[in-house]
Amino acid sequence: MKIRKNHLALLAGIMLLPLVAACNDDDISSLPEVNQDNLAGIWSACFNIGNDARQILNIDGYGKVTLTMIGYASTGATCTTVTSGPSVNPGTYTLGGNVGATLAGGTVTARIWDYTVAGSNNFSIVYVDFGANPNHLYAGDPPGSTPGTRPTAFLPFPYVRQ
Repeated sequence: MKIRKNHLALLAGIMLLPLVAACNDDDISSLPEVNQDNLAGIWSACFNIGNDARQILNIDGYGKVTLTMIGYASTGATCTTVTSGPSVNPGTYTLGGNVGATLAGGTVTARIWDYTVAGSNNFSIVYVDFGANPNHLYAGDPPGSTPGTRPTAFLPFPYVRQ
């Protein structure tokens, strides 16, 4: 699968950089809230969009992010046999206030996460499950979103801290 510009916009929209507290029914008062420091790092997700694709988010903690996308021949979210990429796209992000969101049928407190990658502005939400080992980052599904219509649910796959 070749990654074309229209796929790049779709994949950039699928991206969603997450931030916040925890994601289980335990007492979350002792778990950290997502901030630029604990969001910093490398996060990776393999998912299927006809063929498999991998997105790697390199978040620097200072408002900059790099989205790397790789296409694969596999179709079962296994990300085997590279067919295209890597496509490397630098961008920027800002974290906003807390917002309620739905994850796995429950409600979590996410953070507003607006980012620009590959010339595309995205208005999303982000949540990090700090109770998972390694940590899981969940991003909202932002294609077509605006500041007033940002998503309240997450993509069906997490980004895993590397």
